[in-house]
Amino acid sequence: MKLLPYLCCLLAFSTLFGQEVNFTAIAVSGRSIQFFDASSSEIEITSWNWTFGDGSTATEQNPVHEFQSDGTFTVCLTINQVLKTCKENVFHIIENRLRIQFDDTIWPNGDITKLSSPFGPRIKDSESRYDFHRGIDIPGNIGDPIVNIADGIVRQAAVEGDPENNFSSTVVVIEHQMDTPILFQGILISKYFSISSHLNSIAAGIEPGVPIKKGQLFGTIGESGETNFPLNHFEIRLVVICSRESQRNGGCSQSTPFAEPTDPHVNPLLFLDYKAFNKDALTYEVVDENPLTIKVISDRPELDFNELLVSKDSEITKINFDERSGIDMNDIDNPEFNGVLIAPSRYTSSGGENYEITFTLLDLDDFDQIQVKDIWGQTTTVDIEPEIPEEKSFILPYPNPTQDVLNFNDAELSGTYWVFDTSGQLVLKGNLASEINLEQLASGLYYLKLKTKPEGKLRFYKILKE
Repeated sequence: MKLLPYLCCLLAFSTLFGQEVNFTAIAVSGRSIQFFDASSSEIEITSWNWTFGDGSTATEQNPVHEFQSDGTFTVCLTINQVLKTCKENVFHIIENRLRIQFDDTIWPNGDITKLSSPFGPRIKDSESRYDFHRGIDIPGNIGDPIVNIADGIVRQAAVEGDPENNFSSTVVVIEHQMDTPILFQGILISKYFSISSHLNSIAAGIEPGVPIKKGQLFGTIGESGETNFPLNHFEIRLVVICSRESQRNGGCSQSTPFAEPTDPHVNPLLFLDYKAFNKDALTYEVVDENPLTIKVISDRPELDFNELLVSKDSEITKINFDERSGIDMNDIDNPEFNGVLIAPSRYTSSGGENYEITFTLLDLDDFDQIQVKDIWGQTTTVDIEPEIPEEKSFILPYPNPTQDVLNFNDAELSGTYWVFDTSGQLVLKGNLASEINLEQLASGLYYLKLKTKPEGKLRFYKILKE
């Protein structure tokens, strides 16, 4: 009988085997953040208990939580009321967005102010042509040291010309496990690879299968491969080393969680610490309207621009560098795709220019809304809301001004509609189907703005709700 208490405890303890608590998050909008349970367990998980570090809690598996202020919050998850994990200094709410520290990393060499090429579209300096750059180039002097960004295992270390080297230059590939998973292409991922190429030399003892510590020297800067100046071409690839091209051509021996060939490259700034330069400097301007031309600009060190969204009527044009939306993956180095022409400005290590990239939407001459986003989802937005004409003769009485619902039988009308009050304040906006519901508006006089198709000309109506 005396053994029973110990047997009880032993049984309780055995349920902990094969279980690990982990979680991540993505920004939804503003300070609203969706958390994702990434726990693993050999037994069924039946309960989740979250604390968000601001006094709030939740019991859903993947809750959405809205923080009321900026800050760094300690978030904890308990599963099955037994196992608990807390993450400190991981989830940063800054200026209405979420910044995540996926792993504890350092810069491999140099710093962000010395980059000669950013991630994404660029003008390739060695050939003066456009290409989609799937890493960042950190220049230096031949022989400068390159160190490991985080604890890991060497997966490849090969010199230029080695028959076993499937890269075009001297390269070191290191596998890492993230402290916090990343959501990529709809999959929670915990493994990534850091890749440094164009090396001059590889340090002694750096061989496949060897563990390597954060900060450990593994090679030096060089000019091996196709480059005309010393640099470290640095990449982050998620889950697999193989590029999309290699996966598609059957040259990848690694297993992959993706259902089809997928480009595993992401902007390395998602993993490298650049907080000192993250000033939220991302802006843009409309430089032409025929066709619509948009220039995105940021301060020189802040190279985290990731997405452009342009809406016109009910159509949305999206270009996303990390997801490769709006990029022709079968001809990735072609700057024109689906009616969008991408023109990056030259970016060099001289420090004499800021980051600029121009998008020409060849089929558009105006817009309803433009958004630009960084890699963390911070959004800069502008809406076009033309003012009511001062000349009232342009404003027509609507046929059914007293109704809560405006019905349309005009085949020429389509797209977005705007409703203004008499002071010019926008009170209602939407995409036109066959009717507009004014039920939520108070009685009074309003102005309705519509567009005709296909010309896109403005048409204004005066409506009276009684």
